[in-house]
Amino acid sequence: MIITSKYSLRIFLLFFTLAVGIGQVSQEGTPYSFDHKLSGEIPVMRMPVVDVEALLLEDENRPSGTPFRYGATLPVNLSLENSDVWKTLPKGDKIWRMKFESSGAFAISLVFDRFYLPPKSTLFVYSPDRKTVYGAYTSMNNNPDNIFATPLVPSDKIIVEIVIPSGGEKSDLSISELIHDYRD
Repeated sequence: MIITSKYSLRIFLLFFTLAVGIGQVSQEGTPYSFDHKLSGEIPVMRMPVVDVEALLLEDENRPSGTPFRYGATLPVNLSLENSDVWKTLPKGDKIWRMKFESSGAFAISLVFDRFYLPPKSTLFVYSPDRKTVYGAYTSMNNNPDNIFATPLVPSDKIIVEIVIPSGGEKSDLSISELIHDYRD
């Protein structure tokens, strides 16, 4: 019975990893800020401290058959409309950047409960040291469910960078949750 559970868990994790990797097709490119000097600091959203010991204790006492948990889900409630961090670029395009910090996380992922990027827009997530960069996510990542989750970025800080072209359609993006990986 224990062997079956271990194999079932491994199969589940394999399919989950494949689904995440296949479901988040990204395009070539680099974030705009990597090639252009931008003025001002990136706004920071600091998440509440995660009680890892309490979570590990819960994990030890979880009922048999309960899925493996690797991270704590923290509410965010941040949209492009309720955070005034837009900057206009020289050619009229607009850029939105936000740094998320979740102290002690081995990795961070973000969940969008509204996800619509207009054509020619780009979204990147990356670690502040720029060693891990995911994206560009584009209008090709729009889906009927209007949801999206980023891959785990190995750091306790990540940056989201969005560029929307001037004169284009309006984007609709809302980050509902941050996943704080406490298990590595």
